[in-house]
Amino acid sequence: MSLHCLPCLDSVEQANARQCELQIPRERAAALGQSGRPERSW
Repeated sequence: MSLHCLPCLDSVEQANARQCELQIPRERAAALGQSGRPERSW
């Protein structure tokens, strides 16, 4: 199996937009991480 490097499209504007999306409080990030996870019964 070999690794294939694919080209990517990136720009300063896209990087800034993603950085802004990450500027959320830790508690909110944790809640988003738990939102789709079913409750465990054990």
